[in-house]
Amino acid sequence: MTSSEKLGTRYFRVGLNETILMRAFHRRALALLALLSPVAAHAQAVRGITVDASNAPVPGVVVTLQDSASRIAARGMTNGQGEFRLVATKPGTYRLRTLRIGFKPTVSEPRVLNAGAEVSIRVVLAGVPVALDAVRTTGESVCRAFADSAAATFAVWEQVHGALTAADLAANGRTIVATTLTYERQFENLEARGVRRVLTQSTHVATGYVARPWHEVPVDSLHRAGYIVPEHDDITAYYAPGLDVLLSSRFIEDHCFHLTTDRGFPALVGIAFEPSPERKRIPEIRGTLWVDRASAELRRLEFKYANASQEDEEYGGGGVDFQRASDGTWFISRWSIRMPVFDQSKIDRAQFRRSPRVIATQVTGGELAVARRGSDTLWTRAPFAVAGTIRDSVSGAPITASRIALVGTPLEATSDASGKFSLRGVLPGEYAAEVQTRSLDSVNTTYRATVMILDSATAVDLRAPTGTQFLAALCGGKAPRSSDLGVIIGNARADGTSSATGLKVAAEWSVDPKDPTRIQHAEGRAASDGSYRFCDAPLDRTIALSAKGDSSSTAASKLIRLSSAVRLARADLELYSMSELAKRGATFIGTVVSDSSHLPVVGAEVSLPELGKSAITDSGGEFRIAGVASGEQRVVV
Repeated sequence: MTSSEKLGTRYFRVGLNETILMRAFHRRALALLALLSPVAAHAQAVRGITVDASNAPVPGVVVTLQDSASRIAARGMTNGQGEFRLVATKPGTYRLRTLRIGFKPTVSEPRVLNAGAEVSIRVVLAGVPVALDAVRTTGESVCRAFADSAAATFAVWEQVHGALTAADLAANGRTIVATTLTYERQFENLEARGVRRVLTQSTHVATGYVARPWHEVPVDSLHRAGYIVPEHDDITAYYAPGLDVLLSSRFIEDHCFHLTTDRGFPALVGIAFEPSPERKRIPEIRGTLWVDRASAELRRLEFKYANASQEDEEYGGGGVDFQRASDGTWFISRWSIRMPVFDQSKIDRAQFRRSPRVIATQVTGGELAVARRGSDTLWTRAPFAVAGTIRDSVSGAPITASRIALVGTPLEATSDASGKFSLRGVLPGEYAAEVQTRSLDSVNTTYRATVMILDSATAVDLRAPTGTQFLAALCGGKAPRSSDLGVIIGNARADGTSSATGLKVAAEWSVDPKDPTRIQHAEGRAASDGSYRFCDAPLDRTIALSAKGDSSSTAASKLIRLSSAVRLARADLELYSMSELAKRGATFIGTVVSDSSHLPVVGAEVSLPELGKSAITDSGGEFRIAGVASGEQRVVV
């Protein structure tokens, strides 16, 4: 939609808070890549490796360089070999703090970094696991800061903070390439038996570096204006918390935190947040960061809007799923944001502000299908099964025993008597679906269609043309006159010295198989590029094709045979100049039949004794002898 159109009947936009800006009225995604500051040529650095108690390197460890005031001077994450390198902007005394998800942090002794120096260090990680399985909720809420009195809450937050930092580093590092599917959907506001009908939907698949899913907005801007911001022309911006927001001290200052659980998910413990009392007049967010009790891994962020209108709080919100890759890298695997769509068609603006009517819910989001670093696959989304139906494009009748395959994958299936099929092991993405049916097989072709698969709820409904429709498309919209006729297509190619101008293509075949002397002849003009089509070719007849132009011709006829099982064939004809034809000689072709039944004779020897040339008839009784000198020759069968 353009900026002058309405979504529903009220303008609004969604401002998403880190690398992709989604405007609901604009319906485009603008990817903004973060620029890294250049490192000074003579900066001081710490290089090292993290190992466990058995001296094995540990990848995916968050490492921060802290100055004497505990401020973070640099941060990074260990690679697959447990190695890291951090650069400080100025000399000084620093400590290394490492956090391995699921374990308590390790802090090194102070080290002095002189100007331009590089220090090497080996960090043996503390092997003390974080016991989140024993964490119990107390209802105690901590506002604006974490203190020792809230040690359990801080322990959970520390693990959350480590995963968020790792995901932020992965997005900044631009080393992981992912295939991402983004979408915009508008759902009907009314629900029937828990199912919401999709009114509109658009999707996009792209491959690029893993990045933050939200457009970067300054944290201070959210602190001042909040997460729902009215703009000009009745446009409202809805913001979501991004990695930079969640990692900021401002986010902690603006919210209160407490531990929570969900009876439906006993394996998870949550750290819930809500706006501090001082922010009750600012549109804010409340939500929960869910952590796995056993592994201490961050699973999901859920949020809703607070201090807003009843409609925004009821229909607005969103979620982010986090994923840990095989090498310890963290990234966001799924995200979404919801916004209400209002109707003001029957009320004026003043009434609209007092009693808006929500007519739909707009959802903008996306998910990763696969993530790779180089040739190594770090993570793939859990595959799922997709159901669909293959129907006739004209009648809509189901096509039985048709075959469907997703091009570029090993996934394929066969439809049942009702035309239904199921593909298992599918990942989200855009695919070329190739369909084969008996009718299309008869014309040596398949039907391809582009399908967008989001999840297991995606229904793939394909309408495949018939073989007759395909032949009609080849013949300018006019199909062969009857089912016992087929189509021959091809191209007459010149040898480089001959000309294809004035080219005519001729076809000959026997009218009666019992009487080879009764010959039917058809002729047509080829296109300027030498292509031709013969749209009423008889089935079960041997057809001899030849071409002749102003100064070129084929050396011999090309034999082709159609049948009810194969109604389309291709026959390319080779053209030669007249001088070349004189050098090559003629080609003697024909068919041997019995004198009584007029049936083809298989395996008969046809020879030209004076020239020492011979051939054996094939399964259709046909033979071909090339290089025959012009003139009269004696034939022996």
